[in-house]
Amino acid sequence: MKYADHVSFKYPHARYMKFLIDQIAKSAINVKLNTRATPEIIKSGGYDAVISAIGSEPIIPPIPGAEHAIHAIDAHGEENKLGQNVVIIGGGQVGIELALHLDMEGKKVTVIEMQREIAPDASPTQRGELIARVRDSGIKVMNYAVCTSIEPKKASFDHDGVPKSVDADSIVLAVGMKPKIAESDSFIGAAASFAAAGDCNKPRILEWATKEGYYAAATL
Repeated sequence: MKYADHVSFKYPHARYMKFLIDQIAKSAINVKLNTRATPEIIKSGGYDAVISAIGSEPIIPPIPGAEHAIHAIDAHGEENKLGQNVVIIGGGQVGIELALHLDMEGKKVTVIEMQREIAPDASPTQRGELIARVRDSGIKVMNYAVCTSIEPKKASFDHDGVPKSVDADSIVLAVGMKPKIAESDSFIGAAASFAAAGDCNKPRILEWATKEGYYAAATL
């Protein structure tokens, strides 16, 4: 949600985030910012329960030259540092939303996606809106395309069996996130009760994170 402030069409997420922050401010909840949680901190604090909601981290694919690209979550708020011609590797919800955002910023965007369709991980309502927006945009989508290598100014890919490449000023990876399972599991036993919620179980959409947070708290 914290990237929603940078994307105009994600205003419902930004408003929901502000609502949550305002509710926290009204409550008696003790919030410790700039503090990395550890099992030792939990144990020494004498807490009765711990809910792990530490999220996920970007997947770095085994593509030669991947170090020349940046991840999608690092592109939000840093749009001015990207070149005019941008290639996005991955056409899931994150990649497509970023592509639309950059297109609205006046950049030329190409999306390389290995599957037949874009944004298959989006909710049905959101997906329909995203597809419609892409059709009305200047975004070029290459389906059935698998990125084979990345260079500082070029991405090569296999497009339905045909080797191709596209020049780019900036290349962005949007190939998904992986849950921080090991770090999350390290909190098991730090308190009498343990639960995990959100992307540290499995990266999914906001609705699932909200539901799991609710259920984790309701079962304490």
